[in-house]
Amino acid sequence: MGNHYVPQYYLKGFCSELTNDIWVFDKKEKKSYQTQVKSTANQNNFYADYLEKHLAEKIENPANEVLTRIWDKHLLTANEKLAFSQYIYKLIKRVPKGKEKVESLIPDVALSLNKELHQEIDDLVKDNSDLSEIATLRKAEIDSILEKRMNGSRTNEIWHQTIIADSPNFINLLSSMKWIFWVQDNCTFLTSDNPVFFFESIGIANKNSEVSLPITSNITLWATWREDAVEGYKTPNPATIKEFNRRIASNCSRFIFSQNNEKWIQPFISKSTFHLNRII
Repeated sequence: MGNHYVPQYYLKGFCSELTNDIWVFDKKEKKSYQTQVKSTANQNNFYADYLEKHLAEKIENPANEVLTRIWDKHLLTANEKLAFSQYIYKLIKRVPKGKEKVESLIPDVALSLNKELHQEIDDLVKDNSDLSEIATLRKAEIDSILEKRMNGSRTNEIWHQTIIADSPNFINLLSSMKWIFWVQDNCTFLTSDNPVFFFESIGIANKNSEVSLPITSNITLWATWREDAVEGYKTPNPATIKEFNRRIASNCSRFIFSQNNEKWIQPFISKSTFHLNRII
């Protein structure tokens, strides 16, 4: 069994009540199938052993207790919101799309660092031409080190470290937002291999920011700064349910997960573009 980039305990909220299996919709292959939670949302050698242990013990275990309380529709304490905010932050980082984002940034970071170090060397030797030969050697060493650091295994190490690292600002902001749980027993909330949604162009500190995360097939978390919002469990209208599912379909890398194999799901998630709205 590989490393689960979406936690198994979380995915249990999207399992069939009859079979305890989950439906997987593959956007790339345009097919669906039913399988066990332990067999999906995982990849061999995706994490180093130390990271797998860290996620299980430090992040998932405390959050699993919070998930159970949400499933039972309890109001959360400030400490529970904080623990679950850390879980959400790690969920953004640990999924395949989180890895892709880190990998896309590494070349620019490496180039910027390379230029900065080269410039520092040039500044040191500009008034001392005797050091020019040594400077050339040091620049070559820098180029070699950075090139080695940018290969596949090294980029994995860098990505793993971004998962380990906390972001107190993000976590504290998220836990300070008002949390509303939309509950509808006769609906299907979808989830995916990248289940946390927020408008990245404005982050989460903006007064118009929202964060959403499906919790089960009939519960979705909506975090907002709206002053008129009251924390608790509420019933959504059909438009709100559809908006949350649009967010999931637009946000995923490849796989959508559902409790049921409903006919509307495959055509819905196969759309090339999605018009996303704020929750009203």
